Amino acid sequence: QASNLGLSPAMAAEWVHGTVATEAVQVLQQLSNHAALPTLGSSPGAWCYFAVSILTAPMMLLFIGALVAVFESPLSSCCQPRRSVAAPSASKAAFRRLLAVWALALAVLGAGATIACIEGFASYKMFASDVHRSLDDLHRADYLASSINETGTLALGSIAGLVQSCPKDAQPFMEEAIKSPLHTGRKYLKLAADYSAIISKLPARAQVVQSYLELTGSAILALTVLPFLLVFAALLAVGFVAFVSLRQSKGIRGRRPSRLASCCVALIPSVVLCVSGFAAMNLLVASSAAAVCVAPSTTLLSYPGHSLGFKSTAYNVTSYYLEGRDDLKASASLAKASVLLSELVGHLEEYSQDLKQLCDGWDAAVSALKPQLQSLQDSVAQCQLLISPKNIYPYWEVTIHENLCGAATWSMSIAVLAQVILAFFCLPLVAAVAKNLLAHLGAEAQSRELALEQRWAWKTKSSQDLEEGVSEVVLGRPLPSSPVAVRAQDDLPVIPSVIEAERSI
Repeated sequence: QASNLGLSPAMAAEWVHGTVATEAVQVLQQLSNHAALPTLGSSPGAWCYFAVSILTAPMMLLFIGALVAVFESPLSSCCQPRRSVAAPSASKAAFRRLLAVWALALAVLGAGATIACIEGFASYKMFASDVHRSLDDLHRADYLASSINETGTLALGSIAGLVQSCPKDAQPFMEEAIKSPLHTGRKYLKLAADYSAIISKLPARAQVVQSYLELTGSAILALTVLPFLLVFAALLAVGFVAFVSLRQSKGIRGRRPSRLASCCVALIPSVVLCVSGFAAMNLLVASSAAAVCVAPSTTLLSYPGHSLGFKSTAYNVTSYYLEGRDDLKASASLAKASVLLSELVGHLEEYSQDLKQLCDGWDAAVSALKPQLQSLQDSVAQCQLLISPKNIYPYWEVTIHENLCGAATWSMSIAVLAQVILAFFCLPLVAAVAKNLLAHLGAEAQSRELALEQRWAWKTKSSQDLEEGVSEVVLGRPLPSSPVAVRAQDDLPVIPSVIEAERSI
């Protein structure tokens, strides 16, 4: 376990680098009980242990998020005032507390989203550039294989034409001399044709794989970004309704907080549950990636070994590039072909002076053959560079070591950490403080309404007393209660009979 978590065992080949476990991989391995991705031939028990180890932490995270969402209202009631405070200073203090908590949540959101998105986009761009480079190499390999096949066919014809440039008595000797090169050339041409038939199908398959991988990368990126957008929308909604409620509560005619404000705050538990679900999925993906990073080459080699056979070409190629085992058959064939071509060119240079005196058309035949041999040498050299470990191994190193076990796991780990802080601490705190503010605003509105009712009752009573006095003293009979009783005290002076009664008294 410890050796797997640190450096991979020393490899035989110089191009193979050990896998270094980053801090994110180490933490994720601790959370998943050091689970490593089983090989293809592992027992069902090993796969069950891996599944349970990988799913334990995400399920606990989701369970805690559900508990926070369910008990958010009882927990937020602890922050509510024990008695209604109707002073405007209390609502202003509550609004300042909400601004502070809102700014804290926004800071956590901004920091987590920025780091996670920067690392995520860097990982995605790294992956996209590797995919494009691999497609370019496949197209180039297809072109080189076809070029070797076509040029080799022409070169064999030119070598056979060397015989025709010599006199008939020398042709048997020349035929015997070129018999071995022709046989070797035809064997290599058949091998080149076989490789060309295989390579010609790879670009189309690689494009299909590219589309699936791009879709997977986009899904993981969306899984990282969507929770932050959801939290940002919730924070904006709470801040907006709090500001509007505070503005509407000002003045003598201030109103109670609207139902929309209460509904927006009541939706916070749903947001907490959704963010917890996204965090659990991100943690599951990150833990799976960390399980691959424990021993990536061993894990990957098991799949072609068990599915195609440990003596298959696919296993030979994979083990050669990833761990430096055995020798690559294609590389050995190209190296031998390069040596044979060099020997053939050297023999032509060595015997040309003697043969051109014997054969009249030797110079013309050799002039046609030399460019073909030079083209073959160039194509073989390019193929050697193309399939060399220095060109192929960086795909594995960048994709697995630097991307999957580096930027990708780091991005998802930061996203999970920020989402946990937002869901378990920031959002419930924002909801509690927002409810506190709405409670203070409601108390102020209730106090204003009670004061207005008391003033209205006092005005109504004063009007009724005045009406009774006027009816008894001046008129000697009670006046109708309407319209005088229903009018405010400020409206009474507009009635002439009341003015005259007041003057007489």
